[in-house]
Amino acid sequence: MKSKIKLVLVAVSVCLLVSLAANGYLYLYVNNGSQQQVTDLQSQVVTLQSQIVNLQNQATTLKSQVGNLQNQTNSLQNESSTLQNENANLGSQVANLTDQNGNLQQQINSSQTIISSLQNENVNLQKLLELKNAPNLVTALGITDVRSGPPMIFPHPENNRLYIAGTVYNMGATTASNCRLHVTAYREGQTVIGLYITLGTGTIDAGSSVIVDENIIMQVDPSVTGQ
Repeated sequence: MKSKIKLVLVAVSVCLLVSLAANGYLYLYVNNGSQQQVTDLQSQVVTLQSQIVNLQNQATTLKSQVGNLQNQTNSLQNESSTLQNENANLGSQVANLTDQNGNLQQQINSSQTIISSLQNENVNLQKLLELKNAPNLVTALGITDVRSGPPMIFPHPENNRLYIAGTVYNMGATTASNCRLHVTAYREGQTVIGLYITLGTGTIDAGSSVIVDENIIMQVDPSVTGQ
């Protein structure tokens, strides 16, 4: 009986020892695993901290870039404002120049009208001057149709004539040259007399006159006009 109890105690003791050994091994295993996890976590923390520092550095750089961009934006806005002001000033100058151009164009048109009027006056004055300095013939002539009588009484129609008498005056300021009297006679719409009579020598001095005393024989019975 005692030997059985001893065997049972030995068996229990062995079981306890095995259990203690197993628990110790398990404790060591779990403890070693936790230590590795802690080490891994610490390594991850270090890595994350390094990443945080890098991100902070990047954030600082980005802030600096944002500041630079903001400064550039402000500068561009100032330049844009300046250009807009300059553009407004240029627009105002263009408007003023346009008004001035319109005023100058009106002055040019007015001047051209005045010039045209002066040119017309000059032409008229030139004509008046030419007329004043030109010869001016004035006639005081009479035309008489002289008939010899009825054919049965006066059978010589050659005695029928136009008698032109009078005076031609040169009332101009210069000598008149190539002075002639043009005589025409018509019957039934046809010219039956058309000739020129030279007045004196053909030249009439200014303020002088020429006597006209001409007989023009005609063989017909025309209606007479003279000039």
